Amino acid sequence: MAAKEVGKEILKKAGEDLREREEDNKALTDAAKRATDAFTALKEETRRLKGVAETEAPLDDDLRERLAELPDTSDELAIIIKAEEAEAKRIHDDPHLLERYRAITKKYDDLKRRVENMAGDDERRQSEMDALRDPWEAKLRTTLAKLKTDFSEYMSTVKGARGDVDIVEDPTFSKWGLAISVAFRDTSDLQELKATVQSGGERSVSTIMFLMALQSHMPSPFRVVDEINQGMDEVNERIVFKRIVLNSTGPDAPQYFLITPKLLQGLYDMEHPDLRALVVYNGAFNVKRPSDWDLAGFLAKKRKPLAGAN
Repeated sequence: MAAKEVGKEILKKAGEDLREREEDNKALTDAAKRATDAFTALKEETRRLKGVAETEAPLDDDLRERLAELPDTSDELAIIIKAEEAEAKRIHDDPHLLERYRAITKKYDDLKRRVENMAGDDERRQSEMDALRDPWEAKLRTTLAKLKTDFSEYMSTVKGARGDVDIVEDPTFSKWGLAISVAFRDTSDLQELKATVQSGGERSVSTIMFLMALQSHMPSPFRVVDEINQGMDEVNERIVFKRIVLNSTGPDAPQYFLITPKLLQGLYDMEHPDLRALVVYNGAFNVKRPSDWDLAGFLAKKRKPLAGAN
């Protein structure tokens, strides 16, 4: 009976152990199933993310090279992070860094304000310049139109000649100028007036005609031209002399001095009542000794025959 009771106890104990083992096995089986399900879900998510990554950033050679530069393990990444933290700490340990940063920031702000003020001044000056330029340029172009007309008309009096004037513009106003273009043959195109293009006589004719056209726009009490007729042929000299007389006589014309060593014979315009010819006698055969110059005696000799005639 005792042995029987002992056997029952042993059998009971084995049954309990078996149930515990079954429960443990069931728990492990459930855990394994949950792990398998989680792995499957992660695998599916990985596959989905891989598809997204391949769409958004295809794994080309350039990306492979960039990925190859990244550390392979967390330990290598930790070493890099530690080195960067040490460098950052070394920078922040500089006691003068903040002071320098504030100084640089202040200088930047000052320069920024100066630039903003300069920009405002530039806009203001540009506005003032436009207000001055618009009426000035309008008057300039109106004057140029009249100058072009006059110069073209004066040049047309020379056989086969033509002339024109244009403004040469530049971003800097001080470099603005006038370009004179002339031609002295009907078959020739207008060319800019230059020493290397026209002859001396052609340049002289063009210059005096331009000055004549320009004079009406530049008030002056008198004008002087020296030897402008030198180098001209007889026909052009007569034309130029006539133009000078026309532009320098009349009630509103300024006094005009034409200095020349000689003039053509038979210039009919010399008969104009407003024209005076002054001859300077200073040659070697006029008065040999200064003491011989006796103006009163010259006048007395001149008056004597006149008095006898009366």
